[in-house]
Amino acid sequence: MNSHAERLLDLEEAFGLGSDWPISKWRAWDHGASKTSQLRALHGLVGHITLLVWGGNKSGKTELNLAAGVAYGLGGDHPAVQEWLRANGLPSDLIPPGPGAVWFLAPTHDDSKRYHRARVEHLVGVDEGFEGWRSREARQEATLRIPVPGYKKPATYVFKAHSQGVNGCKGDSIRYLCIDEECPQPMFNEALKRLGEDEKARAVFSMTPDVYRGVSWVKARFIEGREPGATEINIHTAHNPNIPSGLMEQRVAGMTDVERAAALTGEFGTVHGLIFPDFTRGIHVIEDRPVPPSWPRYATFDYGWNNPNVILRGALDPDGILEVYAEFYQNRLTARQLGEIFLAICAEADEHAVKCWGDPTALTSNEELRAMGIPISAAFRDVEEGYKAVNAALAGDPPLVRVQRGCSRFLAEVPNYRRGPNGKAIKVNDHGCDAFRYMITGVNDHARLLVDWTGALQSGDLSRNNPWNV
Repeated sequence: MNSHAERLLDLEEAFGLGSDWPISKWRAWDHGASKTSQLRALHGLVGHITLLVWGGNKSGKTELNLAAGVAYGLGGDHPAVQEWLRANGLPSDLIPPGPGAVWFLAPTHDDSKRYHRARVEHLVGVDEGFEGWRSREARQEATLRIPVPGYKKPATYVFKAHSQGVNGCKGDSIRYLCIDEECPQPMFNEALKRLGEDEKARAVFSMTPDVYRGVSWVKARFIEGREPGATEINIHTAHNPNIPSGLMEQRVAGMTDVERAAALTGEFGTVHGLIFPDFTRGIHVIEDRPVPPSWPRYATFDYGWNNPNVILRGALDPDGILEVYAEFYQNRLTARQLGEIFLAICAEADEHAVKCWGDPTALTSNEELRAMGIPISAAFRDVEEGYKAVNAALAGDPPLVRVQRGCSRFLAEVPNYRRGPNGKAIKVNDHGCDAFRYMITGVNDHARLLVDWTGALQSGDLSRNNPWNV
């Protein structure tokens, strides 16, 4: 019998089946594509070193972080952890085998006592009198050690506070770093160095923005900056099935717009007058991936000079969902230069745009691109109706549009695209949003000609590059 099988038998003999452990019964909630999802957030652990889970108060972000930390501490070969992985649709080899060290960082030691230590106790099935505790009730760093049969060393959970600063994050090598709420960036950087050499080690940030603190380095680094090896996902309080419907909305009713948005959806400094209020990163943003060559391609152009020229490229999947998968931003280009760049991009990607749309006020530029063989038309001109079309696509069940994370400049524009005091859109950093509107309205109009193009392609009745025969 190999040592792995022996360890599993030891565990089952000592503690019963893995399903008897509380962590094995923990399930992330999910409501499908039309709502944010704790389960989708949990799956950010796959393939990423750092995961930011941001959302409203009581949305379930901290609970996710604590549960994952407990699992990583016990080890991937623990029967309870194997059950936890299986039940939540995670790879069976996501977590290294054997017990490891985990850090839980709370804003204060009092927060650690109230929210972290008690919850971790529950997930591993011990109480506060358990002999594996050191400093359980102290307003200082505490440690919980859980024996894991089959191994000499225990699972080690260390409970820290942001107030310990950089010096509190030195020395140890850990497998999982749980940071709850925004801590000073130097402290995070120091703690990140403690992750062991195993490529499966993870750092997870769970937070609701502090609207009184000002600019968030977390937003700049992980949402706008797209740090390599990191991903982020947003979850909403209203989507958490464990919170009575409408309860949090009632509690925040007297707050300002900014305070309510942070409390319910986790928005960073949301302002009044958002033009695309239905846009939600946790629903509409997906990881970068290759787009199947059979999906019809589209592109939209918004022209600039001092401001950037923008090209967005999208594709329509067989279910009629538009996926925006690439962006191009560059200023000081003539229409001809922009067209040449677009044709070179298409040639390199070996793809052909079925249809393109350009700024309806830039007739000369559109005509110049058309003369180059680009199938471009003037975009739908009614701006307000265009906004309605975009929000209808965003609010669909399931949503009728999604955006790959690599479109980072466009994704930075959308949450800040808003109206000024006169009710009109503020024309700053809006060129990607204009191109987005052109694409939604253009595809809506073009799809009226839609046939069962997937079947027609298979039969040879239609061209892959022109599935509507236009």
